[in-house]
Amino acid sequence: MFNRSISFIFFGTLLFLTIINSYEICGPRSCKANSFCISDKTAALCRPIDQAATLIEYNITADGVWTTSSQYSGSVKNLCNVKVRKVVFHADLKLIKPNSIWNAKYNPERNEIEVPDFADGLKVDAESYTFGFVLASTDTPEIKIKSIRF
Repeated sequence: MFNRSISFIFFGTLLFLTIINSYEICGPRSCKANSFCISDKTAALCRPIDQAATLIEYNITADGVWTTSSQYSGSVKNLCNVKVRKVVFHADLKLIKPNSIWNAKYNPERNEIEVPDFADGLKVDAESYTFGFVLASTDTPEIKIKSIRF
């Protein structure tokens, strides 16, 4: 009887650890490749990147490309039924000037774009939030979701 109890505790602990490891707890910039951090005021978990498409929709389009520079517009739309407080993207941007980004915050040390650039967040059923930037290159930037905060 004692051996069965130990076996039950061992396998229960193993199952618990397996479940916990599949939901890696995250913080700023801690999720592995092909995953993003989703958080609210009580918890934060790393999730597979393809799940982000069920929460937000984002797009980057070229407004103009010149010999040594280019301008882009971005949009982010909340697809879920909860207000999104912040979305953080990874983007290695070479801005033409430090202030050549609007309606977003860019941290060049961390290669992060944060939207929205105000406290209200992305409301439910709202129009897309738009932002833009001008680069000192003609290369289209690759932008990936790092985190979504509710």
